[in-house]
Amino acid sequence: MVSNNISTKKRIDWVDMAKGYGTIAVIFAHLAVGKIGVWLYTFHVPLFFFLSGYVFNDSLKFNDFISKKGKGILIPYFTLGLPMLVFTFLQQYRGSWLTRESILTLLKEFIIQKRLWTLWFIACLFFVNIFFFFICKFIKSDLLKFAFSVLLVCVGIYYYRCGGQPLPWNIDVCFTATVFFCGGYLLKKHGKYFDYIKDKRAFAVLLFILLGIANVVFGYLTHNISGNGMEMFDSTYGFPPFTFISAFAGIFAVIIFSTFFTLKPIKYIGENSLFYYAWHQTILIPITNKIFINFGLFNTAEHLSASYYVIRATQTVLIIVITTIITLVINKTKLKILFGKK
Repeated sequence: MVSNNISTKKRIDWVDMAKGYGTIAVIFAHLAVGKIGVWLYTFHVPLFFFLSGYVFNDSLKFNDFISKKGKGILIPYFTLGLPMLVFTFLQQYRGSWLTRESILTLLKEFIIQKRLWTLWFIACLFFVNIFFFFICKFIKSDLLKFAFSVLLVCVGIYYYRCGGQPLPWNIDVCFTATVFFCGGYLLKKHGKYFDYIKDKRAFAVLLFILLGIANVVFGYLTHNISGNGMEMFDSTYGFPPFTFISAFAGIFAVIIFSTFFTLKPIKYIGENSLFYYAWHQTILIPITNKIFINFGLFNTAEHLSASYYVIRATQTVLIIVITTIITLVINKTKLKILFGKK
């Protein structure tokens, strides 16, 4: 993978590759793709928390840390959210139910942020970073950091099972997400073990297969036992021991796969993942759904048939192409600063 002495200020190919694969998984999973979607949910959002932990810098002073995260996460939350608000208002206007009350309600939800659209993840990520900053300041042992993160998972699961509801800015998800963030942080600090895996390609392939199997098996078991699995948006975690084993197995499988080769299109998606992640569900899925319906494509395919999956895969590609064009334009202007780009 990447050894300890490589600065996370420089873009790391396998991290961007993993973010790219994760972004595609998120988009496809949001297209009502049945059991494939259920499988993708076992690891796709945890993967992003894990990768964010990998690039986390615990050497900054708090003021510098907050300033950096404000520019990289908080400002993009609002700039990415603005087009989503405008698009939603236009939909309400076309549906003849745009009112002063509906506008104020949506603006309130946007500011308070309780699982609003895909923006919920960006808001939560900001506070996960803060959570882990203080964990690093007060707990020096890596083992204790991970143990404390596991304890937070237990607190989070208990909170939900006692009827706990989403908190402002999705702070409640921080309890269950921090363990993935911590996992990424520890991988960066102890990356020499993965250097060995990368150098032994045959072993890496075998480990990838075993991790993939573990991800599927434990994901299936948690659904079989509890009736659900990992869905951080809905605060469901199935049978937690198996759910988190499945998630970590899926994460490491993606990471290993991401080190095999670098594909520029996937890497580009990873480098600009916030655009794809934020806008695909609220804006681009409704637009592309209408395009496909107008062409009669959904009428020709039975739900969850082979042709249906081909159509959904095509729709995923179309969403990626549209977003890529938008990002190429934005990244050539000074507006990119407002989206967390340097």
